[in-house]
Amino acid sequence: MVTTTHEPGTLLRTTTWVWASQLVLTAVYAALAAYWLLAWPGSWRMWIGVCFLVLAAWIGGQGLWLARLRVRMTDDGVAVRGWRGESTYAWHEVRSIQGERRTWTTGQVVTITPHDGAPVTALARGGWFDDGFERNHRQLVDRWRRQAGRDATIA
Repeated sequence: MVTTTHEPGTLLRTTTWVWASQLVLTAVYAALAAYWLLAWPGSWRMWIGVCFLVLAAWIGGQGLWLARLRVRMTDDGVAVRGWRGESTYAWHEVRSIQGERRTWTTGQVVTITPHDGAPVTALARGGWFDDGFERNHRQLVDRWRRQAGRDATIA
């Protein structure tokens, strides 16, 4: 359509240290889960291992989601890559770009809403110290305003 993944453009994504630290923490929690599950099988203490296993799965899933989520901006449009593959929109097809707070588990996200489709999550805050989130959000909105010639809808 407008953009391919091999086409040059400005790439926006979560800083590598944010999602990589979550994956390292996942390995630590998985090791703790294995210790508690294998050291006391059949005991009430194995439930501590189950809790660590659930925590490792949740943090690992969030880390993989952040690692995969990225936006590539070109002169023609914007390509958003997430869990379901890549969606590409021309700048004039974008109705709004909104920053919103979802829940305490997902935190702040930026969604791109096309004129004829459902909103797509474009960026997400990786943690409290993720300083690149505001910069990426501002850069995406500024580029859209320049290319499409209209004001962005910011929630």
